[in-house]
Amino acid sequence: MKKSQIFVCLIFSIFIWTSLAISEEHKEETDVLRLEPITVIGEREKKGGLRVPSVVETVTPKILRSINYTGTEDILRYLPNLYVRKIYPGSTNMPLVIRGNSTYQSTRSLVLVDDIMLTNPLGAGHSYAPRWQMVSPEEIERIDVIYGPFSALYSGNAIGGAAIIKTKLPEKREFHFSSSYIYHPFREFRTNDDLHGFTAHFSYGDKFFNKLRFFFLYDRYDNEVQPISFSTLKKESGGSPVGNPVTGWESDISCDNKPIYVIGTKYGKADIKNNLFKVKLGFDIDDFTQLEFDWAYWDHEQDYNDPETYLRDANGNPIYSGTVDIMGKSYKIGSGDFVYRETETKDYLYALHFRRQKKDGLSIKITASYYDINKDLSKKSGSAPPISKEGGKGSIQDNDSGWCTFDLRLSYPYKSPLNIHNLTIGYHYDRVFTDTESWNASDWKKDIRTSLSLQSKGKTDTHAFFFEDIWDITPKWSLYFGGRYERWRGFDANKERDTANGRVRIHLKKREEDHFSPKFAINFRPNKEWNMRLSLAKSYRFPTVGEMYQGGIDASGFLIKTNPNLKPEEVYSIDTTITKLFGNLGKARLSWWFNWEKDTIFRQVNIYTMVKNFQNIDRVRKWGVEFEVDKKDFIIPRLNGMLSVSYTDAEIKKNSNLPSSEGKDFPRVPHWLIKSMLTYSPIETLTLSISERYASKQYNTLTNTDRRKGYGCVEDYLIFDFKAVYQIKKHLELSFGVDNITDTLYHVYHPYPRRTFYFSLSYNY
Repeated sequence: MKKSQIFVCLIFSIFIWTSLAISEEHKEETDVLRLEPITVIGEREKKGGLRVPSVVETVTPKILRSINYTGTEDILRYLPNLYVRKIYPGSTNMPLVIRGNSTYQSTRSLVLVDDIMLTNPLGAGHSYAPRWQMVSPEEIERIDVIYGPFSALYSGNAIGGAAIIKTKLPEKREFHFSSSYIYHPFREFRTNDDLHGFTAHFSYGDKFFNKLRFFFLYDRYDNEVQPISFSTLKKESGGSPVGNPVTGWESDISCDNKPIYVIGTKYGKADIKNNLFKVKLGFDIDDFTQLEFDWAYWDHEQDYNDPETYLRDANGNPIYSGTVDIMGKSYKIGSGDFVYRETETKDYLYALHFRRQKKDGLSIKITASYYDINKDLSKKSGSAPPISKEGGKGSIQDNDSGWCTFDLRLSYPYKSPLNIHNLTIGYHYDRVFTDTESWNASDWKKDIRTSLSLQSKGKTDTHAFFFEDIWDITPKWSLYFGGRYERWRGFDANKERDTANGRVRIHLKKREEDHFSPKFAINFRPNKEWNMRLSLAKSYRFPTVGEMYQGGIDASGFLIKTNPNLKPEEVYSIDTTITKLFGNLGKARLSWWFNWEKDTIFRQVNIYTMVKNFQNIDRVRKWGVEFEVDKKDFIIPRLNGMLSVSYTDAEIKKNSNLPSSEGKDFPRVPHWLIKSMLTYSPIETLTLSISERYASKQYNTLTNTDRRKGYGCVEDYLIFDFKAVYQIKKHLELSFGVDNITDTLYHVYHPYPRRTFYFSLSYNY
């Protein structure tokens, strides 16, 4: 990061920090401007908030007035020590990471909506991100983000934390409509694209007979997004010239410090189309008891139909394949350097809820859900453009996957001789299944398949029993005891492929594990303003189907690159947090946390076998410090500020399969994350916001050898965003926003969006 950028970031942050320290002169309420999140640590928040032995950051849709958003994931953008990998709007690869975890560790952050699991449990990595698309921002009532694995209510998939999304059902007739236009001029190397996007949201809800609630929504997303992959040639691989000189290439240096030629975009820009239909029905049996049914359908199309070559021959014709001469040496351009690709996904969600909640009696929550990835089809060309655009040989990947869950939770407050207890017991079950087929195709465009290159099947399931007891010893002291017993297994796994001797099938062995995870916390609240808490936890995260059974069968029929013997991850965690509340005007928080990890699951090369697959890293140590403060009405009325500074140290302590990584930083974990926001409303109908996001240098490799910047590397970045919202009439609003105001070009391996403009109009009744 340039010194000038560091200086700007520090000045901007110090200004907010200093301003927030000014005395509380202005006490008037300004709900339109109230900055979220507001956190009360270790105490029950109003309107259904969580009471867990951990840091809980709460955001509501009010934050949408201050940020440019295209999906639910954007609501979390400015929370402390949290990151959602979003390389473009409409992406399906947006893992959530909290507290020192890598974007490759997508299964370490749990995402639930109304107790329905949106976390993708099929594998680990960017391709297994939560299904954010199943929730529209406009239907959300609140999101509680829990930091760390300190609550027994949630599985070891919450090692980093959990995002608990609560949606709402209408209390009266309501109608919402909004539409946005997105403009994104993208420039890198010789690519010069003007990209356009559109969104539309419609929802209607009502309450009938004072008992029956109905809610329907439709979301449409249609967008062009920047190229994210470039085709390159290593300069050192050049051979003797063949007499076919070309022009147009760009010189660059790779992340491993090797000179390369950039010859174009592998896939080109993408066209994305998303549709979400959702229906919710709720019935109030009595004042305390409700039934609810949810159904959602989401379809996604993403087409790469414009791979771009920079190369031109002597006559100015584009070159997509063959052997060419660059700077007096020859290089071969293969059929995989420029590719057409089309993907289509169709997901269904079904859920049934029963809730009975009484303040002083037994509360019951039951949720059964089924997430069906009904269609997940990817078609890719296998020969050179432009002829291959219309068909020809290629490959097809066809997935049939999903998961089902069942949750039962019983809560009861009772008074013992030692004061008040809140006891919760429960049971959880989930089953995950996948059936993935990869085919060779004679015509990729028409989906004409020839031979099976690989089929992978597998299942996992988990039974969990959990309890927690929150014991309010005195008005100032409380204790938390909890535990979670989980019995897990992997089963029905096999591999198939077509070989010269016919189709070969290999069965993989069954796996079973069971573990108990204890939790403990002590909380001290000397007065209404201060809160102090110490939390301890042990947790286990079991391997996914993808991590255990990813791999294949070679041409001789032997199994390769699978690792069904993966051990579960075992993590010991500590959190110490001090919180200061400023009445209704905000809070400040300081947290120190520590994780000691055994058998961390990560994809790497075993230097003794030279096999690259998911393996256990013996020991990883992570710790960090988080400071945040948010305050409204400081300096002047209607001016609100928020600042968070997070430091994380994630170090590989022992890695038997790759000793050279020991003592190195864990990949994709920045040391520093700094976020801040100022929101001001000079008049009742106008809101202005400016915000900042900074992340320090990260590494993409376990050995930290990728120290350069540029495409393919993981860089530090400093980004500024802006938004203005104007209320034209009582129900009509107009907004304008800019993300990445300074048009910074930065990479987290792939290039992220340049300066992007948003224009939105909404009607709410």
